Amino acid sequence: MRLVVAKKIYRQMKFVYDKTSNKYGFISDFKFMADENLYVDATNVGALKLFAYKNGADYCQVRDCMKGIMHTTALSDLDKACSDFVLKHTNCLSAEAIIGFLMSENELEYAQAMAKYMDLRVNDIKSAANCYSARIHSNEFVLKLLTHLGQEQAEQFLFHARIPVSDLEQSAILGTQYGNFVSGIMDFIESTGDYTVLGLTQFASADSELSKKELKDILYYGYES
Repeated sequence: MRLVVAKKIYRQMKFVYDKTSNKYGFISDFKFMADENLYVDATNVGALKLFAYKNGADYCQVRDCMKGIMHTTALSDLDKACSDFVLKHTNCLSAEAIIGFLMSENELEYAQAMAKYMDLRVNDIKSAANCYSARIHSNEFVLKLLTHLGQEQAEQFLFHARIPVSDLEQSAILGTQYGNFVSGIMDFIESTGDYTVLGLTQFASADSELSKKELKDILYYGYES
């Protein structure tokens, strides 16, 4: 399992303060750019910690939004409550950064910090796996399959994708273009990695960039386009 997990793939979601409703919530980058005057980009961990889950965001949306924040924020600049919140989402930072922080802030030896990091990493992977599992079994995802493939080919998709789907549900494996060493469900959808021939493109009805985009929107980004 990969230790250095920080990735340069940021999801197209923003956590914002909505001036019209006086609430925090998630919107797409596109909506933010179209209506910048209506929103304040809430680029801090404190706001994310307090309001994100209360506004219906799922685990991976929060984690990946925080990944963008931590791209320019140091753990040492946060108070303990916020740094603890970030540490639960280990995918936001590299293993080296987290282990170094645990050693300096908690006065741990390297072996102790590594053991703590591994516990955090396991919990993060399982939480992400549960989140992706909910997305791929959602009504929205199944509806997109039926819309683009029809009943027969949708069933064939699920049959042929059962291994990458299982890997997603068990270990949050997305694929070779998403920080993993092995092919996953996104390779199957995008016809990359081990699925250049055997992925979504094997279905005649799926010969469309739109089908790839809409399935990715729900499974990877966590919203319906």
